Amino acid sequence: YYTRLEKGGEAALTDNLRKEFDSPANRAVLERIRKVREETGLSVGSIALAWLTAQPFPAFPLAGASRVEHVEALREAGDAMLTESQRDFLRRMDAE
Repeated sequence: YYTRLEKGGEAALTDNLRKEFDSPANRAVLERIRKVREETGLSVGSIALAWLTAQPFPAFPLAGASRVEHVEALREAGDAMLTESQRDFLRRMDAE
């Protein structure tokens, strides 16, 4: 959802993505991800995956890849290290 919205805007969202994920709260999440992207240079997808794996509890995101760019984002996310400040900033998005 975040990657599609970032790259293609609302026109890139399928009806299913819009129905399942498009909300003011998720738009706010994307804004937070964009701010972390400015600091890190990481892609939106990589930040989202890095954030999921940085949870204080065991988290095992399931990710699939249908294009080379997806594989590259997964590799980048595997190498990504978010600072504690960045993790806290992104974690606050849960409360919104």
